[in-house]
Amino acid sequence: MALLDPIRARALTKGLFGNSRVWLVIGMVAWGIRAISWARRPIETTIFREVIEPGQTVTISATGPPPTRRDHRKGLKTERSLARRETREKLSTARMRHRHRVL
Repeated sequence: MALLDPIRARALTKGLFGNSRVWLVIGMVAWGIRAISWARRPIETTIFREVIEPGQTVTISATGPPPTRRDHRKGLKTERSLARRETREKLSTARMRHRHRVL
């Protein structure tokens, strides 16, 4: 949102104090975008708090976000194609063994 900072400043000076209706509207849009981004920011919460004594260690780990539906479907599609490929390879090797069977 750093790109909107000079626009908001100019809109404040020219639109609000300079009586320019165009800059006033541009400023309202720019400030509205900032208000929406402020309202959508994640709320940080403290999960765990404890005093650490000398000699103790802390391990912090985080997992990624859960997979989206798209990622889930993509994974299922990959699994199906791998299963089909394995089946084809098994059939191919079975046919080759049958053809080249030594009597």
